[in-house]
Amino acid sequence: MKIRGISIVLAAILSAFVFSTAQAGPLHEAAKAGDLAQVEKYLSEGADINKADDSGATPLHLAAFAGHRSVVSLLLDRGADVDSRNQAGGTPLHWAAFEGHIGVAELLINRGANVNAVSNTQLSSGLTPLHAATMSNQADMAGMLIDKGAMLNAKDSKHGGTPLHWAAFRGHSEIAEILVSRGANINARNNRRSTPLSVAVSQRKQGVAAMLQNYGAE
Repeated sequence: MKIRGISIVLAAILSAFVFSTAQAGPLHEAAKAGDLAQVEKYLSEGADINKADDSGATPLHLAAFAGHRSVVSLLLDRGADVDSRNQAGGTPLHWAAFEGHIGVAELLINRGANVNAVSNTQLSSGLTPLHAATMSNQADMAGMLIDKGAMLNAKDSKHGGTPLHWAAFRGHSEIAEILVSRGANINARNNRRSTPLSVAVSQRKQGVAAMLQNYGAE
C-alpha cells in the first residue's frame, strides 16, 4: 500500500467507485429519489432498465447507493442486472456496502449478486464489497458480508492491500477486530511487504496497532 499521497489516491478511488453525478434520464432520477411509483411508470413506458449514465451507473446502482430497498426489489423483479458495473467496475453491491445499507446488500446477494465482485479502476483494481465497507467504516456491513462468503484476504491489485490493511490505514479498530476475529491473515503483506501492523504504526493509528499486537501481529 503506497503511503505517500495515499489520501489523495484513496479519495480518487472512492469518488470514482461510488459517486455519480452524470445524468441519464428520468428513470435514474426516480431510482435515486426512491420514487417507486415513478419508477414503475417509466418502466411501463418502456424505459431501458439497464441503461447506464455517463459514469456507467444504472438505476440499480443509484437505488442501492441511496438505500431504497423497495426500488431495488422492483428493479430486480423487472430484470435489472444485479451485477451491472459502472466504469470503475463497481457493482450495486459495492455501492450499498460503502453506504452501509445492509438490507439492500442482503437483498442483492440473495438475488445473486457476487459478494466477491472486484472493481477495475485504473487507480486500484481488485476492490471487493468488503474493501468498500472497510474503507467507509461500516462494521455491521463487513460482518454481514463475511457471513455471506466475502473473502477476508482478497487483495486489491495496485497496492496488494487486504481489507485488514485498509482498516489499519484508516484507523477503523472495530472493523479490524472483526476481520481478525473472523480469520483474516493478521500478518498479510501488501505489495510493499508491509503488514497491517506496520501500516497502522506508520499512520499513527494507535488503537488499531494496539489491537493487532494483542492478537499477536508482527
